[in-house]
Amino acid sequence: MEQNRNNNPLKEKFDNIGDSFYDMTPYINNFPGISIKKKIGDNENASMISIRITNKKYKDDDNKKIIDIRVTYGKDSENGITIRGKYKVTEPVDLESTNDYYFDLITEKFYLNRKDKEIKPLELLNEIYNQHIKPTKSSKGLYLRLKLLFWKIIIKQSLYYISKSFSFLYLIITGDKYEYTPIFGIEKINDRIVNSSMPDFIEKNIETDEKTKVKFIGFTVSKYLITSYSIIHLIIFFLLYITNVKPLFITTIFKNTFLMTIYIVFSLSVYETILPKLLRKIIIFFSKMSNNALYKKIKI
Repeated sequence: MEQNRNNNPLKEKFDNIGDSFYDMTPYINNFPGISIKKKIGDNENASMISIRITNKKYKDDDNKKIIDIRVTYGKDSENGITIRGKYKVTEPVDLESTNDYYFDLITEKFYLNRKDKEIKPLELLNEIYNQHIKPTKSSKGLYLRLKLLFWKIIIKQSLYYISKSFSFLYLIITGDKYEYTPIFGIEKINDRIVNSSMPDFIEKNIETDEKTKVKFIGFTVSKYLITSYSIIHLIIFFLLYITNVKPLFITTIFKNTFLMTIYIVFSLSVYETILPKLLRKIIIFFSKMSNNALYKKIKI
């Protein structure tokens, strides 16, 4: 049954609560809840705390319901908070609390789970908010900032640049620009969406740029691909030549016409079909890992 403003027990608890909290908005859905904002400093950003009574029981008591709390920081607007595009470890951290507090439907009071201790609505907001702004504290937030720096900047960016390196290698080999966006699983080739977890995003009936084809020992391949294939082999040969390295395996192949032909046929097949697919899988893997590092849950 749909909730409304009149039967939302949280509305009265947080209405005009003070202490610089503002814009309290009750939720109208199956589970009653509210959102409320608070600013830090004089910039255009604000923090929004969302509190929702869930259907999960506390200690199997039907009258005690776990509350879900989420805190987001970003640009303030009439429609809520705009998710920030760039993450800074010195800014408030987005929070998620799914099992720390519960609400008693009989007494209509909040309690701290680990102590079964009553906590006033304003105390609850301030406790959550103080954890949220912990990275902004010079000494108290130092350890948290270091953890955020490690996961959300160093690890995230390292994985991101690894993914971009393989994207560059894909461009060199195929002549196509390949991009992957973890959100919605969007795959782009030459800025055209070719695959996505959201089917409506996929561009249908698009005209592809036909690459110039050439004949090469029985293969019909793109001129770009055979050129990049040849250049890479020339680079390998040059490196082996200047270092005076002569692997027996390679010299044996190059001295035998039959083995040489087999090598070219096999390596060109791998270069044209298997390698691009493998590179796309590697790019997707590191892009997802980078995204996971950005949204990794860190205990405060």
